Amino acid sequence: LSWRTFPIRHMAAQETIARFWLASKAELEDVLLHEQLIQRFEPTKDPRVAHEVISELYCRYVHLCRMLDRCYDQTLQVQKRQVVTVLAESANRRMMELQLKIKQMELSEFTYIDGALRELHLIPEDVQVVRP
Repeated sequence: LSWRTFPIRHMAAQETIARFWLASKAELEDVLLHEQLIQRFEPTKDPRVAHEVISELYCRYVHLCRMLDRCYDQTLQVQKRQVVTVLAESANRRMMELQLKIKQMELSEFTYIDGALRELHLIPEDVQVVRP
């Protein structure tokens, strides 16, 4: 590894991290917009519809939490790490709230989110909760 190639590789790594941060930020905005749209609707009495809506939102939050965790792991700037930590903790808290709602609706310790996975074109590994 020569000293001449190090800055180029370092710049490429920083650019990749910046792109990943922008993707995480866009995903966060998308999830928040989706949640705001859901809150504008009237509450439904149909448990199937409520389960579908909450399951989809739960899947989005799990995906967001995973993106923020990866962003935290790759970020070199201390100031940005503090921001990402706050965002990740908030997203994790909301994800746990949604998981509890699903468990209460199903009266089970397991969450069945197959419909949301199909709708979002995800596989179970995409929404597997990873604890750092």
